[in-house]
Amino acid sequence: MVDLLRLEGGGREDKLEELLAWAHRVGCTLDKLRLEYTEDRGVRMIATQDIQPKDQICSIPETLCISVEMGLNTNLAKTWNEAFNSHKCQGGMNEGLSLASNAESSHVIFWLFLSVLRRKFLNRLPKEHEGAEEALKMDLEPYFHALPQTYSDLMWWSDSELDLLRPTQIYTNARRARKGLRMIYDQVMEYVIPRYRPLKGLSYDEFKWGWSTHRSRSFGDRKLLRGNQSHFLMPLLDFANHNASSK
Repeated sequence: MVDLLRLEGGGREDKLEELLAWAHRVGCTLDKLRLEYTEDRGVRMIATQDIQPKDQICSIPETLCISVEMGLNTNLAKTWNEAFNSHKCQGGMNEGLSLASNAESSHVIFWLFLSVLRRKFLNRLPKEHEGAEEALKMDLEPYFHALPQTYSDLMWWSDSELDLLRPTQIYTNARRARKGLRMIYDQVMEYVIPRYRPLKGLSYDEFKWGWSTHRSRSFGDRKLLRGNQSHFLMPLLDFANHNASSK
């Protein structure tokens, strides 16, 4: 399920207004939906009237889609390929990918790509790096300001919190995934980040944020978009709780 949006910083209602103004500016419509802010749940998407099968409930330009494929067509992806052409570092990365819920290298590039976008739209990217990727020219700042700054999935739990799950299979799986994600991060920091300055000093929390955003907010139904987009974020639509079987 998607973590409900929580606006960070002061003026949360103002940020909601900025988000809605941005949605209108870029051509989004919420025909039978509205976004509202609540103190206990953050921002949520709710229906304004009964919804029947095949009803159009919103319209979001496809140009706002942030896809795995978009990440693969970046200078970041080129840097990744150059870094991992060497067999010397493939073993550690492959083991980490296997442990981290059978992630793929394209997913890791996507997590890093999301981190670059986040740095840009939260004004944490030095000016000299703003031309590093074409996608940094997209109009997404209010959306990235509205995304959660941290998550509540098991990757973010402390060791003492995770120990409360002993001796369940959930604990074993979580330990395995956490170990794998850390291995991937260590490989990225050693082989990729020194070659890609926009992510210089990438913290583990930034890296985890990319993982959690992809895992909790992305869609994977190719029928939703033209072409062969495998996983993608769709701004506004990802504010609704959903699962893979939702229609």
